[in-house]
Amino acid sequence: MDRGVELERSAFGWYEMHRDVDVDRVGFCLLDDRTAGCSPDGLVGEDGGLELKNPSASGHIKYLLDPALLYDSYKHQVQGSLWVTGRAWWDLASYHPTLPPVLTRHQRDDAYIAALDKAVPEFSYQLEVAKTLLRERYGMAAPVAASEGGLTIEQAVMS
Repeated sequence: MDRGVELERSAFGWYEMHRDVDVDRVGFCLLDDRTAGCSPDGLVGEDGGLELKNPSASGHIKYLLDPALLYDSYKHQVQGSLWVTGRAWWDLASYHPTLPPVLTRHQRDDAYIAALDKAVPEFSYQLEVAKTLLRERYGMAAPVAASEGGLTIEQAVMS
């Protein structure tokens, strides 16, 4: 993650020059009902989005050799961002300062997004049920703060 932060500025600069666009850097995006969200690297125009990856040289070379591997590695993130934002396409880039970049564009996968639209609310419901059961059975009225070395109920259920 530190590497991504360090290279973010040059990666954005490369992308904006290459595509001749301005990227709107945004924070966390939520569905209208606030049940799910994503944190894209940026939104592009009215229809697009962007996710930038800054892997090590060895990881980047894997994407240079097989660009489909980049999407395979981040399909869930890309399609999830398309679902949440309602955008039509998403650019996914792997950037390394000393190697050629890898850039792929992906359209909405309506079948995948329909599956997310069904699965995420079901997961959220099951998470709420599990939290309620833990509170009732074990007196976990309030989550222990993660900063105190404990787990929140959400973290305990997910592990």
